[in-house]
Amino acid sequence: MAEQRLAWAQKQSMVHAEMQAGLTGLLEPPQTLHQAQVTQHQERQRQEEEEQWWEAEWAAQRQAAAREGLALEELESRIRRGLRRALDCFNRQLAEEQRAQQQHLNRDIYTSMPIVQYHLQFSTSSR
Repeated sequence: MAEQRLAWAQKQSMVHAEMQAGLTGLLEPPQTLHQAQVTQHQERQRQEEEEQWWEAEWAAQRQAAAREGLALEELESRIRRGLRRALDCFNRQLAEEQRAQQQHLNRDIYTSMPIVQYHLQFSTSSR
């Protein structure tokens, strides 16, 4: 029985030692807590700086895209003006040619009055 009591006491002291070892892991010294807070604060600052960097990067990307878009719009506008000028020039040439053709028809072709033979060729037979 003495041996059982001794074994039980040893077992209890081991359980007690394990419990204390577990609790001491939970209870950190104050400087360790302070160091953890400092580390967390530094990590939070680093994350905020990284976020600010990304925001600045995205803003720069947006500005570059906007500048590029404006440049493309200007190029498109210049091309459109050039095409419009070319089309206007072509239309003027076409109008001049049509006007010259109409003047030729009016001046040279449609000036003579039809002669009697012209009218006699129609309705020459009766039924």
